[in-house]
Amino acid sequence: MRAALEEDALHSAVAYYAEALPLLRKYGHRGAFRGIVAESEAICKELSAALKRRLAERKDDTEQVVLLLRQLGEGDDTLQAKYLQGRTQRMQKILQEGSAVAEQMAKIAQSIEQPTATTPPPAVQNP
Repeated sequence: MRAALEEDALHSAVAYYAEALPLLRKYGHRGAFRGIVAESEAICKELSAALKRRLAERKDDTEQVVLLLRQLGEGDDTLQAKYLQGRTQRMQKILQEGSAVAEQMAKIAQSIEQPTATTPPPAVQNP
């Protein structure tokens, strides 16, 4: 799981966790398995955090990320809130960038329309 997480192979990391979970639940209270359970839970938290970041930042694989988070036990309410938070942040960023572009375009248009003191107005030609 750790190697898959470090390689950003989140789908594989979730698959490994899901495959190991029944054994961890059955034997996790015994000796050496306690350490394995603790390590697996820590990796699962890291994995969940990485998936939530991806859910908030990216739009291309949202459905896949939601399915992976559900396999890790995330509730639908939590996923919905995270998704909407990410979409809101993305929309705000797009609007800010669009506003900056519009302001620049307005400044350029204004400088073209209003001749400066050093630039003579265009000559008017009589036919």
